[in-house]
Amino acid sequence: MLHELQVHQIELEMQNEELRQAQVELDTGRARYFDLYDLAPVGYVTISEQGLLLEANLTTATLLGVTRNDLIKQPFSRFVLREDQDTCYFLNKQLFETGEPHGCELRMVKKDGTAFWVRLQATSVQNAAGPAVSRVVISDITERKQAEEDLKKRNLFVESLLENAPIGFAVNTISDGQRVFVSRNFEKIYGVEPDSMQCVSDYFEKVYLDPVFREKMRERIMADMATGETARMSWEDIPITTHAGERRVVTAVNIPLPDQNLMISTVQDVTERKQAEEALLQARDDWESTFDSLTDAVTIHDKNYDIIRANSSARQMLGLPLLGNLITKAKCFMCYHGTEKPPEGCPSCRSLVTEQPSSYELFEPHLNKYLEIRAIPRFDTHHQCIGLVHVVRDITERKRAEEEIQRERAFFDRLVESAPEGIAITDTQGKVLRVNAEFVRMFGYELDEAVGQCLDDLVAPPTRQEEARAITRSTNQGEKTLLETVRRRKDGTLVDVSLIGAPILVAGKLEAGYGIYRDITERKQAEDQLRQSQKMEAIGQLAGGVAHDFNNLLTGILGNIALIRGGLPAADPLLENLNAAETAARQAADLTKGLLTFGRSAMVLPVSMNITTALDATLALLKQSLPATMEIVRDYEQTAWNVLVDQSQMTQILLNLAVNARDAMKGKGILTIRTSNEVVGEKYVQTHPFARTGEFVHLSVTDTGPGMSSEVMQHLFEPFYTTKPIGSGTGLGLSIVYGAVKQAGGWITAVSAEGVGATFDIYLPRCLEEGTKSLTPSPLSENTCRGMILVVEDEPIVCAVAQALLSRSGYTVLTAPDGASALNALREHPTDIRIILLDMTMPGMTTDEIVQAIRALNSTVSILLNSGYTSNDAVNQMLAEHSVQGFLGKPYTLGELVGKVQELLCRS
Repeated sequence: MLHELQVHQIELEMQNEELRQAQVELDTGRARYFDLYDLAPVGYVTISEQGLLLEANLTTATLLGVTRNDLIKQPFSRFVLREDQDTCYFLNKQLFETGEPHGCELRMVKKDGTAFWVRLQATSVQNAAGPAVSRVVISDITERKQAEEDLKKRNLFVESLLENAPIGFAVNTISDGQRVFVSRNFEKIYGVEPDSMQCVSDYFEKVYLDPVFREKMRERIMADMATGETARMSWEDIPITTHAGERRVVTAVNIPLPDQNLMISTVQDVTERKQAEEALLQARDDWESTFDSLTDAVTIHDKNYDIIRANSSARQMLGLPLLGNLITKAKCFMCYHGTEKPPEGCPSCRSLVTEQPSSYELFEPHLNKYLEIRAIPRFDTHHQCIGLVHVVRDITERKRAEEEIQRERAFFDRLVESAPEGIAITDTQGKVLRVNAEFVRMFGYELDEAVGQCLDDLVAPPTRQEEARAITRSTNQGEKTLLETVRRRKDGTLVDVSLIGAPILVAGKLEAGYGIYRDITERKQAEDQLRQSQKMEAIGQLAGGVAHDFNNLLTGILGNIALIRGGLPAADPLLENLNAAETAARQAADLTKGLLTFGRSAMVLPVSMNITTALDATLALLKQSLPATMEIVRDYEQTAWNVLVDQSQMTQILLNLAVNARDAMKGKGILTIRTSNEVVGEKYVQTHPFARTGEFVHLSVTDTGPGMSSEVMQHLFEPFYTTKPIGSGTGLGLSIVYGAVKQAGGWITAVSAEGVGATFDIYLPRCLEEGTKSLTPSPLSENTCRGMILVVEDEPIVCAVAQALLSRSGYTVLTAPDGASALNALREHPTDIRIILLDMTMPGMTTDEIVQAIRALNSTVSILLNSGYTSNDAVNQMLAEHSVQGFLGKPYTLGELVGKVQELLCRS
């Protein structure tokens, strides 16, 4: 037993030794463990389920920058970045719930606040005290995280570069053609769906839709890839059709990386570039065509004055050879000016120096053209002047047109300013733009007073404003107006005008208007005078016709009185009645004579006479008719010319004017008689239409009476018009004067106003013949001759009287009522008829026709014309031609008839 005990003791001692050695080894291992624990490259901590630090190695304290004592019993979350504390919480919770090891990455915070990345690897263990704890390994992964972040940034940069570059990128393996990478732009260029190209076969199927072209490109690309020759790995201008049907042009480059079994492919869409190149080529062609088709001559010069380019117009103008648009060795000054060097002061040369554009016009003798030249400097990309663009326009036709316009303008200005009419040009509002010199003279406005004023307000009187406005409206509507009206001068006086208002249209658009004013005051006055003259002429013809009928009646009355008187004894009491009847008939004859004188139908015998002598002779007769209280003033020109008048006409003129003046002055006043020689010109004739130019003797008769009103002046020379009381005058005085003057070849005018007297102006044509003295014929003895007389008269009473008077005087008388009967009588008595008494107003045949027919039958028979109304000129012409031998006016007496017959019989 002891032995067993001893053996057992020995065994125990051996076990104790083993235990002692084991303890030593354990202590040694523990010490080594703690050294490894504290000095480990990672941190070790033990955390309770509540999250408190129970234990931490030295590395953990070093990582956090604190002592280990500062860690113990502190919440682990205190040392975790706030943003990551939730991660830490869920890690710890999950660990204790599942008991499975867990790990995470988060950021912890050092004592100085610096954050750093760590990886936590947690394991749940049973603590010696009983409760489970978490043992956590803390690895500092800050550098790794930084590297990952840098790599991520680089990857993002590369990815952004690849995605946003205009070039498409793709990477595939060389061995099996698997796609490693395809950029979005690569897929976009080919128009395929994203992620649809995963291998080369897919690539060809997706990219090249045309099977033939697809196989061609496959063979080429695969062959190039197989050779590895980079020179054959680029393709230009590959035409493709996208899946959307768009046609595009691309360039592609393949770069092999054999050591990595990779092929990098790039593709670029050059469709727009190709289109731009084509557009650029088209634009160049268009520019060339445009440049060459310009009508202006355009040349481009360098700084040495060489023409390096010229368009067609320039080549044609300068005679340059055709070599496209390029010209070589052609100096601009030689081509344009024909000189050996640039002309002095050349603006184009100056533009090269100043580098500023210039423009000028000149006449170039070398080209015989007017030129408009523009020189525009040319600059390179560094803004250095390298020459200029020379634009030349042939303005020869324009210059000539401008010269023509200037000539036309000068002509227009001269025409307007020298026009005899007043001209005003207005704008579309009626404002005066221009007036000519005649307008200024006519209306009295100065140029600056008229311009800018409303034309209607300027010259239209108040009563004509509406008319003026209507003309303006009509002009603005493009219509022309022509009328005679009245306008007002600056001084307020009115002027008669002929007005033309018309528009000025330019290209059918109203630009202005014009008014042309002609002063027709004198013409109006002349027209009034002409109307008065025409009225007097008509009245004269009427009066002559009345006088003719009266003279026929008076011829019958006076002839029958003579016949009755011849059959009564001298003491017969009826003789007194016959004498009274004869006196009344004589007065009626004087009245008709006055009417004939007014109608210029009285038979007169004008002779050349000195007017002053004729006036004095008439004034001598007037002494008995004019009162002594009336003074007569003679104002004669000593060398007054002769006039061709009948003395009886001169007596009638002066007698009637003097008697009228006497009655107007009521026997008291001054009567002035003036004579002068005058040469009448065109200016006077323009205002007196009945006048004519030439040399005239001017007879003026002026009284100091009360004058005459305008109403009286309008009817002054009309027969039977008188202002005297009934029974005091016949109204024929001035009518006789008017007719006598007209019959003498002159005219008469009157000037008078109430309160200033009256002046009568008479113009008689000058007679170049010397004055003659009138001869008084000696009386003829009765019954000197006898013979047969043919009386041709259509008035029965006149025919009977003439037949009775001549028969009683011893003549054989034949009668004929018309020209045809007279010719028959002459045929029956060709030699017996010695005188034909021929009335000048016969029915059937005119006087000329009857006379010519008589002369055809008998050239020697004497013809004695007689009439109560005839043309003095016609009678004088036939007397001068000797186709008739005498004239006897009606009414005539027995003595006048027999005397004229005896005169002709004796003359024959």
